[in-house]
Amino acid sequence: MTANRHKGEDLTGRSRFARNVAFAWSAYAVNIATGFLMPRLISDHLGQGVLGIWDFSWGLVTYFGIVQLGLGGSVNRYVARHRAEGDHAALNRSVSTIAVFLWLASLLVALVSVLCAWWVVPFFGDRLGGELETARWVVLILGLEIASSFLFSVYNGVLVGCHRWDWHNTVSAITSATLAVGMASMVLGGGGLVQIALVHAVVMTAGEMFRKRLTRAACPELRLDFRLASRGIFWEQAHYSAKSVLPRVGEMVSNQSLSFLVTYFLGPAMLAVYSRPQSLVRQVQTLASKFGFILLPTASSLQAQTSDDQVRITLCESTRHLGALGMPVAVTMALAGDFVISLWMGPEYVYPGLVTVMALASLPVWIMEPVWSILAGLNQHGRLGWGKVAGSLLSALSLVAAFTLGHTGLLGAAVAFSVPQLVVNAVVTPVIACRRIGLPLRQFYWEAFGRPFVCVLPYAWGLGFAVWLLPGHTPEAVGSALLGLIATSLTYWLYILPSSWRKKIQMCRPFRSTIHHPVEAQPQSEIL
Repeated sequence: MTANRHKGEDLTGRSRFARNVAFAWSAYAVNIATGFLMPRLISDHLGQGVLGIWDFSWGLVTYFGIVQLGLGGSVNRYVARHRAEGDHAALNRSVSTIAVFLWLASLLVALVSVLCAWWVVPFFGDRLGGELETARWVVLILGLEIASSFLFSVYNGVLVGCHRWDWHNTVSAITSATLAVGMASMVLGGGGLVQIALVHAVVMTAGEMFRKRLTRAACPELRLDFRLASRGIFWEQAHYSAKSVLPRVGEMVSNQSLSFLVTYFLGPAMLAVYSRPQSLVRQVQTLASKFGFILLPTASSLQAQTSDDQVRITLCESTRHLGALGMPVAVTMALAGDFVISLWMGPEYVYPGLVTVMALASLPVWIMEPVWSILAGLNQHGRLGWGKVAGSLLSALSLVAAFTLGHTGLLGAAVAFSVPQLVVNAVVTPVIACRRIGLPLRQFYWEAFGRPFVCVLPYAWGLGFAVWLLPGHTPEAVGSALLGLIATSLTYWLYILPSSWRKKIQMCRPFRSTIHHPVEAQPQSEIL
């Protein structure tokens, strides 16, 4: 009876993958627009130093996410698995157990926010100057916002576990749009950082409350009852989450160490300069992680159905497609990133070479996002997690050495931070993933890096020619870039896009008059 309730539904989410990615990226596009708008408004109306304090405050409260130990993110895997198995009783026990823990974690974060605002922030008083009190209140408000998000994160996991990324990301898009309007209105109306933080906290909390209501429709079999909480289930999911949260903690420590070190050695204004290209890179990485994160419950469902071959196929296809999408972005940022920063924030935010180093070092990170998500969905990500932790710690130690021994600037900090991450994502991650899944390493490198790299070469050549060899000749520069883009589009059509997609595109109305394929000669699967 329980198993029949989902009869006819694709519980792996593969049939919804393209749609889910489209919703995830469309929703995040609104967030990207907000990310471009707000730093410029804050810098223009409140000053570059105040923008640095905003970045510093977020860097501090980001640590508070460690308290949930990754258990909120584990919900989606177990929801997907139990629904694929038709075991709704186990689903309810799992979600109820994590909900109890997250409520307790929320109370702890609220307390830590108060202590941090009044005891930790003053350690940076010399650099913060007259903005010390402002920084205190901003840290407190943003910390309480994170505490409230813990209360609702279990519902996010349920929506994702049910593969309802369309609902999840629609709420995110509406929330981001509302946030942009509210924060911009506050800045233009003369408000300061404290008022901006209040708007951020209220809007984000309202979005989480609405997402909770959608969970009832997405998963009607869910019964949240704290009496169902089980110590055994908690430790089972805690063991899984520990492997998931360790690399995130390591990444958080290295990233925030960079923020603190730049603030301490160079000041908040230089942190604002560093944070802008870092923000560009992180926006792309978030898009990649959203692409990969959709595969986590899918891999869990495939594991429940013992579809090992489908897991290998999914891994190859997802990394190839993400590599094909990420390489043109990395090339654009590496060759024209300074122009983008100047256009976005003004020439005072341009630090030559900074965007190039960040973009090229981050490309393997983007491409490896599906690998991490698939291994996490299979619960085979422990060794990879430790590899990521080691890379993050090496990044932090390299930064300390660069600032204290090398007295480096922003470019040296970027290099010191990026090299360990590059080794982990370009070498360690592929080796571990291929061994775990049973995939030849050479095939993986070709699909993830080799084929997309060959296909993107014409665009890289055209854009490089436009940027470096044709200064002051705008028509020629535009023509060179467009020619390279057209050539790369053709290579993508031939060597990246799946043949089934090409045939579907050719059968669309604009192509029907020029394509003559007899229907009887086509396989039945292609007709459908």
